[in-house]
Amino acid sequence: MKITNYENPFPYITIENTFKVDELNLIWDEIKFLYYSKKFNPPEKTGSAYDTVNGEKVYKKNNSGLWISDIYKEFDFSNIYQTGKKLILNKEEIYYNHPSWFFKNIFFNQDNTLVSYYEDGNYYHPHTDSAFLTCLTWFYKQPKKFEGGNLTFTDYNITIEVSNNCTVIFPSNIKHEVSKISMKPEHLGDLNGRICVTQFFGLSIY
Repeated sequence: MKITNYENPFPYITIENTFKVDELNLIWDEIKFLYYSKKFNPPEKTGSAYDTVNGEKVYKKNNSGLWISDIYKEFDFSNIYQTGKKLILNKEEIYYNHPSWFFKNIFFNQDNTLVSYYEDGNYYHPHTDSAFLTCLTWFYKQPKKFEGGNLTFTDYNITIEVSNNCTVIFPSNIKHEVSKISMKPEHLGDLNGRICVTQFFGLSIY
């Protein structure tokens, strides 16, 4: 893992090569199973942020996804959940070395994992998350067969280009968005889009 700390204009962390080859194989095995067995759900079933227009809900995201908690009674049966634990357990390496007070001496007491999939035309408009800390890890088949899908911190005009097996960790109340995906028709329907594993962390500072 190559960890880079940022302090301004708000504290966040990026990680390159988050998972090793054996961990990636486990993650992809599960992603393929979930995708090809049609386990992914529309936005209204995955807790999308929304606006109310003329009394109707207008969802801010257009993608598909699933909560690990909706698939497994015991989370440890999930490869995605098991491998993702390294982003919780390795606190000293990932968090405690950050110069900001925000990441020092943090203790996680909650982890809700959402797997999202974006294909042509999919996006997520500016929103905040109902958590304390948001951890995004991206995956896609290589070579990449889509354009867009980049993360922007809306209020700060900071854009991070989506990159395979990379992670961004930031305070959940920082507004962020995902740019619209563009794909060629021949690449649709075969898991060639943007996959994001989001871990919503609950924590206390002591």
